[in-house]
Amino acid sequence: IDRVSAERPILNLTMHNVSGFSAPIYQALGSRVLIVHVVRHPLYMIRQQALYSDRYGTDVRDFSICFSHNGVSVPWFSLGWEDQFLRSTPIEKSIYMIYYLTRRIEEMVESGDGSGSSLMVVPFEQYVIDPWPFMHRLETLLDTKMDSQTRKTMKKQRVPRKMYAEGIGLKIYRDNAWQPPRKGADERSELDERRDFAAANASSEAMEILDQLSARYEEKYL
Repeated sequence: IDRVSAERPILNLTMHNVSGFSAPIYQALGSRVLIVHVVRHPLYMIRQQALYSDRYGTDVRDFSICFSHNGVSVPWFSLGWEDQFLRSTPIEKSIYMIYYLTRRIEEMVESGDGSGSSLMVVPFEQYVIDPWPFMHRLETLLDTKMDSQTRKTMKKQRVPRKMYAEGIGLKIYRDNAWQPPRKGADERSELDERRDFAAANASSEAMEILDQLSARYEEKYL
């Protein structure tokens, strides 16, 4: 504690889905906090979220906040559409969750609860191809500099890379639906393959929402 008080290091906290609910953080810390909000193409998140969807409220190792709806435990983000969550397939649950959380962060930004230099949005696809503009901006916002350890870590994570899907072939990533790009594939064909997978496991209603999410994301970030 004495060292923290004396050296005042950058406190780096990694959290899931906090950006859309961060008004209390801004109210408490003001300009002392920077939220780096990483966004990713919806089609690249569908499979992983679907694999996890049945763990909410049932897996003792899941620490997501849940609540009871008609005697069934459901995750916090399903508030207001609990019945739809319960009757949905895992892929549909993923789509609706992404839609809800995306809408929430957009509403927060539009309301002015988090804006300016206190919120930095980093599109995953832009970052992994050309990370340097984002890294230089972080240097400015945090009043710090990259060093050899920074570049070593980026290299270990295969950043920069040639394609979005080029990652690290660790077992934990493969178990959570990561797949390397197919030989000869381009970015569009990789996205189309993921959409086909979703369409085979989701209703037309859910796919309409997914297509809208994808189109808006591509228009904004790609």
